[in-house]
Amino acid sequence: MSYPPIKLPISYIEEFRRCVNNNDHLILNNKPYRQTWNILCACMDRIEDTAKYLNSKVLGEKHDYGCAFDLMEFLSHSASMLDCIDTIIETLKAEDKIERPAIIFKGKEITNQDKLDERLSKTKDKKPYKNEDDLYFEYIRSIGVIHPNNTYRHSYFQQYKKEVSPFLIWNGLIGLTGGDISLHVYDSNGEDDGIRSLKLQLAEIYAYIINRYNRIPVLKDVFCSQIDSLTRELKTQKILSEKDFDNYGKYLSYLKAEAHKRNEYTEYCVDETMEMIGLDDMPKAINEKYLKYCNALKYAMRNLRDILQAPIFNDDFNEDILAQELHLPNLLREDESNGVGYCYEKTSKLYDSDRYGKDDIDWARTQAKNLYKIVKEYALIDDDVLDKLGNLQLLATLNTALYFYSLNHDTFINKKIPRTNTYR
Repeated sequence: MSYPPIKLPISYIEEFRRCVNNNDHLILNNKPYRQTWNILCACMDRIEDTAKYLNSKVLGEKHDYGCAFDLMEFLSHSASMLDCIDTIIETLKAEDKIERPAIIFKGKEITNQDKLDERLSKTKDKKPYKNEDDLYFEYIRSIGVIHPNNTYRHSYFQQYKKEVSPFLIWNGLIGLTGGDISLHVYDSNGEDDGIRSLKLQLAEIYAYIINRYNRIPVLKDVFCSQIDSLTRELKTQKILSEKDFDNYGKYLSYLKAEAHKRNEYTEYCVDETMEMIGLDDMPKAINEKYLKYCNALKYAMRNLRDILQAPIFNDDFNEDILAQELHLPNLLREDESNGVGYCYEKTSKLYDSDRYGKDDIDWARTQAKNLYKIVKEYALIDDDVLDKLGNLQLLATLNTALYFYSLNHDTFINKKIPRTNTYR
């Protein structure tokens, strides 16, 4: 005979994962959350993979072996999955959010109530949601799967000081009654030559595993609540303005650190602004326009500070960040026929030239020049001057031309930049 598979809702761990992934930047860049990322990822992966595997297992089918190896494997993987759930509980410090479960294993024999009470008392100091069923499941797994040759740490369920077990068998396959499974136990000291037979119900094992698995939605709510709390905390932290600093470079470094806590895209904006502002040796022919472009970047930084103070944490708002648009503005991408997408991709390497080899940077310069040819009338310099520019100066020249191109067209930048001589 065979038993239907367990049914663990995969949607539970998928929804938990979605909540974690949607807040990855907040987790990675804010203490103490950054320490939880790898733990959460490892546990989520193991839980989801194991739950899918357990759902696929049909147990109790006829086989050529004495032991119920399919059940032994099922118990082992289940324990691993449940341990991962406990790890998430501990990682989120959500122990007090887990309801104390009802007793599921009705037929278990308690051989030493005092020892059991003592163990539970110690356990509940750290894990108040634990009960005797958890210890019984550990005992079954120990004697039936992991330590069949020497189980001695579960004295509250053991009849003998040390126990050994030759068989964990499906009753239906050999005609036994009194439960779905029989777990045979001997006294390892040989003082009792009889066989103690633990009778287990698969429905109870399923119910126990499902009950612990069902804690995942609670953990999702706990996690989301903690992220909301972090968001509120960040909102209440006043972000300084440039007037609080005597050096603009120091202010940008500070703003980058604040952006780092909130959204990775805004952090990149500040990084790129630090690269573009205050460059020496810009071509005289476009220096006035370059300075106006820098003024636009500073204006965008003030706008960015307001956004970070809000703050908005989802990806949807990135299209509304002026600072992002001012760095290699995507204006020319709108015309797919000119094939400039590739040029944009390669040119962006000039923001961080030290990361790439000479061939990559030479090719990035070539693509930057290809883009510049399209908009050069908006910040015109001679070709020989263009060729002699450093990497950042070349990029700043291109960005200046793209900026003034945008001011002469119906663009997001044109709508956002004030209509004063400071910027135009």
